[in-house]
Amino acid sequence: LSSPSAQAWSEGLDKLTDDELIGVLRAARRLASRAAALELAATADLVSRRSSGQAEQANRAAEHVDDELAAALVLTRHSAAGLHDLAVGLTRLRLTKAALADGRIDQPRAAVIVAETGALSDWDAAVAELAVIRMAPGLTTGELRQEIRRTVLILDSGALRRRKEAALQQARVELWSEPAGTASLAGRDLPAGWAVAADKHLSAVATWLARHGAEG
Repeated sequence: LSSPSAQAWSEGLDKLTDDELIGVLRAARRLASRAAALELAATADLVSRRSSGQAEQANRAAEHVDDELAAALVLTRHSAAGLHDLAVGLTRLRLTKAALADGRIDQPRAAVIVAETGALSDWDAAVAELAVIRMAPGLTTGELRQEIRRTVLILDSGALRRRKEAALQQARVELWSEPAGTASLAGRDLPAGWAVAADKHLSAVATWLARHGAEG
């Protein structure tokens, strides 16, 4: 943290007024954003290094970069792949990258801009981020997504269709353990109609079970 905030923390946050405490909260968020920007820049540089060199060696190294990130940062491979994608996506968004490094936006907002511009050309992506970057600090991630999506539709009406088609290629069902010892099951990137039908089917089954005495 900055020196005043660090000093306030060491002396006890309970001594601060409400306004001063809010100031410390904002300083902490700016620091987190700058740290995220550094981590993403380092990730992008690592990916670039592993992709350079002779073609055959570069292909082998690039295939394992997510495993390398997972080992270095003690992440699941899925989380490492997400970090990889965000870092690479951010490299072409100069304004978004600068806003994150300056602490004006946080990583979730940067991730929204990267995701929503993913199907655009480099030029259109730059125009789209320019349209929203000044308002981004004052918007929630949901509001930011709506704003940039409107811009994307104006710039390239086919971008959302291409993004959807790409996502459908990654359709999957995921199973994971929950901290309570239970488990969760989720369908991801499914066709919308299938997801709605599955939801209604599961709701009908749950209603039938409840009527017949099942607990939960």
